[in-house]
Amino acid sequence: MTAPLITVLISGGCTLLLLTLFRAERRRGMRYASGVRVLFDRSLEDAQIRWKDAYRRLMGHTVRQSVRYLFHRILTSLLRRLGRLEAFLWSAVHINRRRANRAEESPSSHFSAIAEHKRETELSEEERQQKRDEALNGK
Repeated sequence: MTAPLITVLISGGCTLLLLTLFRAERRRGMRYASGVRVLFDRSLEDAQIRWKDAYRRLMGHTVRQSVRYLFHRILTSLLRRLGRLEAFLWSAVHINRRRANRAEESPSSHFSAIAEHKRETELSEEERQQKRDEALNGK
């Protein structure tokens, strides 16, 4: 015989024995071996209480661990993104530094062009005085 068939036969036999026992106790009006069965019932209740407590502790621990793992994954992801941001900013700093060095090395920059234009278009002292007088007199 196969294992599933043996299991079904044993389970069926135990069920029939228990049904017969319960029917006989109902007819008699009291339980057989009540002292032993009370001890057995108490031990089953104690085992059930211990099982429930262990299950609650385990599930609480599992939930806590899951939350901690999730938090760890979020922080790891943020750390990676911050690392990428840091690398991007450092490359921007290096690029800017190279551009600044090139601008310092260059003899003619934008500021020197502005200064040269200012010298070329600078008014003489007489022209400045004339502009002031025109502005004050309203011409």
